[in-house]
Amino acid sequence: MNGEWYFGTREGDCGPFKTPELARAALVRFIDEKVELDGFQKSRERETRKPKMTLAERLKIADVIASSTRDTPELLI
Repeated sequence: MNGEWYFGTREGDCGPFKTPELARAALVRFIDEKVELDGFQKSRERETRKPKMTLAERLKIADVIASSTRDTPELLI
């Protein structure tokens, strides 16, 4: 367009570039970034989420902590 080079994407046109080689290099970089982003997003989807603890599990932990602190003398300053 007007002696300069562009390439089109869903996001819009990219350019202007003075030569077709510069436009091609920018297009390759654009594609590489999109492929890398897609791979990153898919890796995030594969991560397993740790299930939330149940109330019974939290109470059991609290009970263990409370019983372990009862046997130790308090430090008064």
